[in-house]
Amino acid sequence: MEHTQNYDSLQAKIRQANSPDELRKIHDSLPDYLRSVSFTRDKTIELYQQVSQIHDALMQQALQYAESLVRETIPGEHPEFCWVVMGSGGRKEQTLWTDQDNGLIYSYPPDQNPRQVDAYMEHMARIAVDCLEQIGYPLCPGNVMATNKKWCGPEEHWITTFETWARSLTDEAVRFLLIAADFRVLRGNKAIGNRVKLSFLNLFQHEPHLLQLIAKHAALPTVPTGLFGQIFTEQWGIHAGMLNIKYAAYVQFVNCVRLWSLSNGIADTATLSRISRLKDSHIWRAEEAKEAEIAFTDVMYLRLMNHLNQKQDNRLHRNHINPNHLSRGDMSTLKRALKSARALQRKAKIAFNVHKG
Repeated sequence: MEHTQNYDSLQAKIRQANSPDELRKIHDSLPDYLRSVSFTRDKTIELYQQVSQIHDALMQQALQYAESLVRETIPGEHPEFCWVVMGSGGRKEQTLWTDQDNGLIYSYPPDQNPRQVDAYMEHMARIAVDCLEQIGYPLCPGNVMATNKKWCGPEEHWITTFETWARSLTDEAVRFLLIAADFRVLRGNKAIGNRVKLSFLNLFQHEPHLLQLIAKHAALPTVPTGLFGQIFTEQWGIHAGMLNIKYAAYVQFVNCVRLWSLSNGIADTATLSRISRLKDSHIWRAEEAKEAEIAFTDVMYLRLMNHLNQKQDNRLHRNHINPNHLSRGDMSTLKRALKSARALQRKAKIAFNVHKG
């Protein structure tokens, strides 16, 4: 009950915040809030849902503030638009600290000059990205933000860009498509985002070679385990003896489940939601889906536990865990997750004929 009250209080504070400074204080209090919760594996999904909802609320409030600043300086009719988030935010799988991964989609009003609309929206993107940075969301190292013209434009721009990437065989184009695959509307006109999403999903029905490229991507990185289940940790440097849980198991689940979802036109972005849709559509057997759900929850538990155990936003060790420091129960959880991730990758290679390419 106390936990629920604290969560509701935090959301109320976000709604009442009137400046980036106020939102920054709330953002920075998130680790302390979560550390006050009695965290067990059984609460993993509930806590991730709350973390995602809190991040959404913070970003929505910051975007609303940015929009109000722009409207105050540029009066008149404003285009219809929507903000989208990608990456872990798009999948609703953020941990305590997350960078920006966002985009801006809009429509041209029939009575306005497209160039003026473009300039207006680019201005709004700059203000919004700056506000998000002020409240605690660092700029994306890969520049996946609305300030990058790749991720800011009218519906037609987004659809044409997707089609261009789909015809390209470059690794960069595939990477961009994988990023776009996880986008969801965060704020604004959902119909605009949904139309773009539908066009994106249709690409995979008309460009079958895309699935082969994405299947090859899903086969990497390999899970760092041996034939007998032994765990291979890093050998050199500051992370010697440690395991990067993100690249040892998490991305394998994300990539493989995304692959099956795209091949079947599933619009959901959260990994567990995608698994549920694969099961409900009889694409995966119930027992396969259940095993994947359990193992993915294991990975999410280990990631969040590792973040909560860190005193601050330590980017140096954010995703690294030392297996020797785990309890016997958590060590069993880790081994089970790695085994399942490896099996899922093997299943994907067979289903999508990766070994033949």
